[in-house]
Amino acid sequence: MIVLEKSKEDLTPISNIAKFKLAVSDTPPCKSKNMKIKKITFVEFELGTKHFLSATLMPRSFGLVLIASIVKQQGYDVKVYCDHISPVDMERVKESDLICCSPLTASSNKVFAFADYVRNNWDIPLVVGGTFATYFTDLCLEHFDYVIRNEGDETILELIRCIEQGQGFENVKGLSFRSPSGGITHNEKSPQVEDLYYNQDLSLIEGYSRYSNFWLMLLKRKIRWIVLQGSRGCPFACDYCIAPVMYGKGHRSRTIASVIDDINTKKKYGDYFLFMDNCFSANISHTKELLRQMISEKLGGRYIAFIRYESAEDEELLELMKRAGFIQLYIGAESLNDEVFVRMKKHMTVQKLIRSIQLIQKHKLAVTLSFQAGNDEDDRHAVRNAVDFGIEYDLNGVYFISTWSFPEAPKPVFAKNRMILKSLDYGSGHYVTHFPLNVKPSSLQKTILEQQKRFWSIKRGLGFLRQGKWERFTSLLIQHYALSLFEKQVDEYVDYLEEIEEGYYDANETLDLARIASRNVDYKGEYAENYQDKLIGNFLQSNDQLDQYAGRRKTALRN
Repeated sequence: MIVLEKSKEDLTPISNIAKFKLAVSDTPPCKSKNMKIKKITFVEFELGTKHFLSATLMPRSFGLVLIASIVKQQGYDVKVYCDHISPVDMERVKESDLICCSPLTASSNKVFAFADYVRNNWDIPLVVGGTFATYFTDLCLEHFDYVIRNEGDETILELIRCIEQGQGFENVKGLSFRSPSGGITHNEKSPQVEDLYYNQDLSLIEGYSRYSNFWLMLLKRKIRWIVLQGSRGCPFACDYCIAPVMYGKGHRSRTIASVIDDINTKKKYGDYFLFMDNCFSANISHTKELLRQMISEKLGGRYIAFIRYESAEDEELLELMKRAGFIQLYIGAESLNDEVFVRMKKHMTVQKLIRSIQLIQKHKLAVTLSFQAGNDEDDRHAVRNAVDFGIEYDLNGVYFISTWSFPEAPKPVFAKNRMILKSLDYGSGHYVTHFPLNVKPSSLQKTILEQQKRFWSIKRGLGFLRQGKWERFTSLLIQHYALSLFEKQVDEYVDYLEEIEEGYYDANETLDLARIASRNVDYKGEYAENYQDKLIGNFLQSNDQLDQYAGRRKTALRN
């Protein structure tokens, strides 16, 4: 056991909570409960700001549903609530013996508010895990009793056993908690999970199968993406990527039989699948065998996957992907500047990227690229140039993720004084959260919005329709709608950026590094202002309100 007050090599906790403090209540130390656990509820909240996936019906955290499925296999009464799919049943929460969450950065404020509410009203142990919790462990312990770092497949079962038997938690690998003395304890890191044989049980998600895909689109204006996992980790070491922190070094593939079984089990919910592997084709020989089996079993369906550009050099792989039902491949290009590739250790060039795109399209597969916006090596025209590139090479999609970092990261992308974090709500990637070197934050934010609107314009969509490209038209229409959902929020955010950037840029929009170095950094997170004692989702902030809600819900169920 290792007890830490500040940090640990394989963790990146926010140890100076004053800089990032979101909670206002003291956090009690964890104690062994010695209680029988029967009912376990998993809760997920939608991001605090709208985003491109707002138009999709899919759990935002793959791991939350997977861990719930693992726990269900052990005989526990398990239910999953994703509040963008179905409201959280607070009666069920109140009756639970254990509550588990897995927030993304931009949903963490909602999850913290939910955890605070549960803690203030009921004596129910609270567990949080996932990528955000792995990075911001100490922060999460301001609101939760236990943090499961990295992969939780085995840690969650060991934690439940310790709670039930009233044992201490010192030997639960991968667990962080507050010790009886009040200090924070980070147990040693859990080993990588080698047996990736569990499948998600989507029936655990309340309301997931309520609508067919047709009615889902017609009534809810959403499409259902069914997420698959064929592997974990990545053999590469791009310096900005979360995969090495979350999954450790290396790459592990699931057995072909388990992936095929996963697809067959989920086919009843639809035929539009997304492989969420960090690099679907990292083990090309294994991937080819999987594809051959998918073809042999005539699984049907339409598939999307994330790959690296090198995979396109293997045309046999591309041919098999097309035959297996793949329709689109995502590549993280990050930039159109070779200097950026060198810094990121991506071992790529723009010319290699172009060749990969052409090879993929040769096999009638669509290509989508994502870019980091605001790299120091990029000039103020980089975003427009990326969209020009996307149109010139007939890409199916072009997306931008704002470059960002956070205090006390082991390898921050830029100095703390250049970080902008109005609230964790804006950590979705759609909002500029730093001071770029060659363009003002507000200018970059406006350009991203303008160029995304240009790429996803109805005018371009009608052009596809005239060419008989119905799928391209439909895809563009959905993304045009998704963009419209957060356009107003972006405009309001621009006003904030214009206020804070004043005095830090010259007439050419070049950042004054000397002046920005003296900038006062104060991360309050807007937690108290936007979330403390407020109505969040469908959970309420007083017992009187809760009782009223429960009464209304019982009446509705009877009717």
